[in-house]
Amino acid sequence: MNTQIHTKTLKDLRLKKGLTQAMVADIVGISVSHYSNIENRNRGINYKLAKRLSACLSVSIDNIYKCSGY
Repeated sequence: MNTQIHTKTLKDLRLKKGLTQAMVADIVGISVSHYSNIENRNRGINYKLAKRLSACLSVSIDNIYKCSGY
């Protein structure tokens, strides 16, 4: 059975966890503006950041890339 969460956006994932942009940014070690740009698909992400976001939001790295539009 596939238990992968398929959500449309990083914002959806963040809200499901009850986190603010500031909380996610702090957890993964980036600025709020940087995270906001990622969430709004104005900035891409590298593997290291995808891995940290994956841990923070409790989803696979693949899902992070899908939700961020890459």
